[in-house]
Amino acid sequence: MRSFLCNLLSGGSKAQNINRLGEFCNNESNAMFYRPFFKEPIAEIDAVDIAMIRSDVHRAIAMKKTETTFLKSHNYMGYYEGYPTHNLELTAGWIYIIRNPLDVVISMAHHYGVSIDESIDFLNNEESATESDESNVYSLLSSWSTHVESWTNENHPLVCYVRYEDLLDKAIKTFRRAASIVGINDSGLIKQALRKSSFDEMRRQETKSGFVERIGESSLFFREGRKDQWRQQLTPEQVERVIDKNRVQMERFKYIPRAYKS
Repeated sequence: MRSFLCNLLSGGSKAQNINRLGEFCNNESNAMFYRPFFKEPIAEIDAVDIAMIRSDVHRAIAMKKTETTFLKSHNYMGYYEGYPTHNLELTAGWIYIIRNPLDVVISMAHHYGVSIDESIDFLNNEESATESDESNVYSLLSSWSTHVESWTNENHPLVCYVRYEDLLDKAIKTFRRAASIVGINDSGLIKQALRKSSFDEMRRQETKSGFVERIGESSLFFREGRKDQWRQQLTPEQVERVIDKNRVQMERFKYIPRAYKS
């Protein structure tokens, strides 16, 4: 999605470099945004102290540019110890991508180098979060269901939430909705941006030059780009563990397999 928007707004005949996406749409948890507020190393800062200044960090990011600033966030939409995870006073709108949690646990396992069962534990945990290090401050994720509900139930005038699966199956229609958020409805520009940000193009770039957002020795970041991998890779018990915890939101977004419907 970030690559699509970058190519959509940048124009030009060549695909934008995936290793420069941060210049277009940075991560709100990037430690460089938080260092001016602290003397200590980021990894040593208390979680509450970071929560206290997160809104100020977002304001500082927004004030650096005269035009709209694009940010990526992994945080759920809510509060930590009474402090908001996002500064809605500065938020023009957002695009939120929902993916079948049965596939999320597979992607997460590869990304972090953990087992499927560990990935399910993380996905189902209401207190799930990443840890701060010298590259990024922590992100508050919560469970898959809480994360999804927090973003899709928020009342905001400019919101687009889409299913990952529709980005694959109904690409033009779904990406057009995302493009409308930034005021572009030109079909030609949308199709051109889709070509330049295709999964094959991004994987080609990663294979050739690597990808700065890949973690450690994990497999390719742009690994498969498919849906329904869970059908071959999850056991019935693992499927049930995911559904038991996330049934309400999975039903809402049509992710319950027919054999598991109540």
